[in-house]
Amino acid sequence: MRYFLLFQLLISASAIAQSDDQLEKIAQGTCDCINQKNTDLTNKSQTEMALGLCILNAAKDGGLALDFANTKAMEELGKTVGIRMVTKCPNVFQSFINEEESDSAEQEYVDVTGKVRAIEFSDFTTIVLVEDSGKEHRLVWLHYFTGSDAFVDDPKLMIGKSFVVTYSLTEIYTPKQKSYLPYKQISGLEVK
Repeated sequence: MRYFLLFQLLISASAIAQSDDQLEKIAQGTCDCINQKNTDLTNKSQTEMALGLCILNAAKDGGLALDFANTKAMEELGKTVGIRMVTKCPNVFQSFINEEESDSAEQEYVDVTGKVRAIEFSDFTTIVLVEDSGKEHRLVWLHYFTGSDAFVDDPKLMIGKSFVVTYSLTEIYTPKQKSYLPYKQISGLEVK
């Protein structure tokens, strides 16, 4: 999770074996520290900077030796302390939540006009649309969209017809590549 990326860089491997009480004290100390600062918690970069300084102070006060060499151990400890902080001072993480909400709200939709050249059935139903200029778009049909009802029974009826298709870019996990790849997901379709 990117909420805890900063924690991953700050706390040492030797601290993983620390007791729950110590972890609770570090989380509470970090919360107390950041709440005492005049930090604009709606500003992500200011929040990250304040968190970094407060974590360093709380870890030092908690008797932890800081060692930047073992990133795996720092990641585990950072997640543990971060999770404990969320319950103690959730307001600190509001800038991260607001950023995620605004990212999802800013999804961009694009209209493209062209003729359907092919329908492919593999992992997804893919509509191949070609603009008058010859530019080809491979559009995936993942969910219900406006205009899909007419083609549910036989999508091949679309071949050769002109449409205005609305799509948005989305990342989809593909097992063959074992990664997320960008796809143009259809969100609307109307006959031209």
